[in-house]
Amino acid sequence: MAALACLQLRNGGWKHHIGKVALLTHPDFHNLGIVNQLIGEIVTSAKNSGLLRLESELNGDRENAIKALAEAGFEQFIRLNDYIQDMRGNFHDYVLMGTALRATFEDLGVGD
Repeated sequence: MAALACLQLRNGGWKHHIGKVALLTHPDFHNLGIVNQLIGEIVTSAKNSGLLRLESELNGDRENAIKALAEAGFEQFIRLNDYIQDMRGNFHDYVLMGTALRATFEDLGVGD
């Protein structure tokens, strides 16, 4: 598998209108634009699902993913220095990014 993008929907609660995006790319496939394409598909699916916002939580070292999300219109809401810890005990920055979705008539699936 070269890359994976996941859109998590919440069926209820106070964040039911916000989709959560997760991205992962195999190191051999970095910098090929795959993540950018996957993010585009995620955004389209989110709009078709009626979501109003998307968010993504990342390790601050994931510079390629952060850049790809920024290029897709996500903004960095927060960065907490040395907030998360990996399985080896190393600390990393926590980054929360998000975007508001603006659905167009074509995105609403009218006639499907």
